[in-house]
Amino acid sequence: MSAKPTAIPLKKGNGENLEDFMRTVADEFEAREQRMSQCPDVYLNVYDMLAVNTYVYPVGLGAYHTGVEVYGRGKVWVSCMLSVNLHGKLEYAYGCHPYSYSGIYDMEPRQADEITGQQVRFREAILIGHTHFSSEEVKGLVVLLGRDYNGCDYTILHRNCNHFSSDFCQRLCGATPPRWINRLAQIASWMPFVLNCLPPQLLSSPSHSHLSPTDVPDKKSDS
Repeated sequence: MSAKPTAIPLKKGNGENLEDFMRTVADEFEAREQRMSQCPDVYLNVYDMLAVNTYVYPVGLGAYHTGVEVYGRGKVWVSCMLSVNLHGKLEYAYGCHPYSYSGIYDMEPRQADEITGQQVRFREAILIGHTHFSSEEVKGLVVLLGRDYNGCDYTILHRNCNHFSSDFCQRLCGATPPRWINRLAQIASWMPFVLNCLPPQLLSSPSHSHLSPTDVPDKKSDS
């Protein structure tokens, strides 16, 4: 007659420790999922600036305007040019004006043709990543970047909207846009004669058409 299998006795407390461990793992997983769900997406909104983009886009060329879309909460004015919408997301972009002040502006996402005053057309939104920044931290970051991206410092080759978008995305989520976004400026910086082949309206810096000189604070308001 074969002996009956004998259960291996657990030491006192082993079962409780295992249950506690499994409960801790489950709680940590749930907390992680909740944190991830609260991390907003960071999108790069891409706009065509030339009709020829339709033909050169497949080979990674073209002239593009970009803005970075991320969430905003509360109608709070960060500066004379920057506010955060109470409802939905915002798109941040960079353009020129003749003043030594931030050239970063916000707008409703994917509506750049209403801001730049140029004939641009929305092409696509590229998911760059997710940010752990709170809405308040995003506003603070935009103000901080505004010190490096003054409106009067805009140049089509070395400091344009795509340079800002790349810098902003890097700081928000540690990732950068695809290189083809700003490839034309890179090529033109190496071979300046390329600029002679571009239409004049592209070489004119996009400006804040919604701003006027009275919108820019005086030196007293900066102090």
